[in-house]
Amino acid sequence: AAITALRRLQQQPARLTPADRKTIAEVLEWNNLPAEALPVWVSLYRDTGSPLAFRRATDLARGLFQWETLLGVLEQAASRGRLQPEDYIGLAEAQIRTGRLDAAIATLSEGRLLYPDAARLTERLLTLHLNLRDFPAAITLLEGQPTLSESDRVQLASLLWRTRQPERALALLDAGIDDPELAENAQIIRLDLATYLGRTDILRKEYDRLSARGDDELTPVLEERLLGLAVLFKDYPQALRLSQRRFEAT
Repeated sequence: AAITALRRLQQQPARLTPADRKTIAEVLEWNNLPAEALPVWVSLYRDTGSPLAFRRATDLARGLFQWETLLGVLEQAASRGRLQPEDYIGLAEAQIRTGRLDAAIATLSEGRLLYPDAARLTERLLTLHLNLRDFPAAITLLEGQPTLSESDRVQLASLLWRTRQPERALALLDAGIDDPELAENAQIIRLDLATYLGRTDILRKEYDRLSARGDDELTPVLEERLLGLAVLFKDYPQALRLSQRRFEAT
C-alpha cells in the first residue's frame, strides 16, 4: 500500500515538497529499493542542502558502488564548504575509483591543510603515495610530521633505504623501538643498513644484543641473522650451536 501511494506521488513531481521527497526516499529504502532511493536523496541534497539527504546519498552511493554519483555529491558539498575529514577521505576514494589519482592527492592534501590534526587524512595520503610507489612524496609527507611514532620511524627508515639513503635511514633507527610488533622489522632493517655501510661497530652491538636473548625469544629470521654474525665475528662455537639447532628444527 505504501509503495502504491508513493508511485502516485511520483507521478506529480512538480507538486512534491522537500518533506514529500524525503518520505519517498525513506519508503523506498524501507522497501529494499536503495537504487531507486539514491537519486531521490541526491536531488534532495542538491536542492536543499539537507544534512540527512547528504548522508543517505553518500552512504547509498558507496554501498551501491556508484562512484560517479558519490563523487558528484561530495563535490557539491565541497563547493558549499561542508566537508569533514571523513568526507575528504570519501571524496578521495571516489576519485581513486574513477581514475582521478592526481585529484585524490589534491583532495587529501587540502583536507590536511584544513584539518591538520586528522591523522586519518595523513594515513590515507601516505597509503596512496605508497600504492603509487611515489616514495619521495611519502618521505616528504612523513618528514613533515611534527612528531613521528615508532611505526612512522620504521616506515620512514624503510623508505629511505629503498631510495638509497642508508645513512639517514640508519640514524632514524639509532633510538630503540619498544613496540614488539615493530622491533624485529626495525632490527632487520638496521642489520641490513649496517651491513651495506660496512658498520661493523653496529653489527657487533646487534650481535651482542641478539646473543643475550634466549633461544626461545629468537624468530627463525633473527636466528639466521645471528648465525651469520657469529661467523662474521668468528664465534665458531656459537655458530656451530646455532647450526645444530637449526638442523634439528628443520
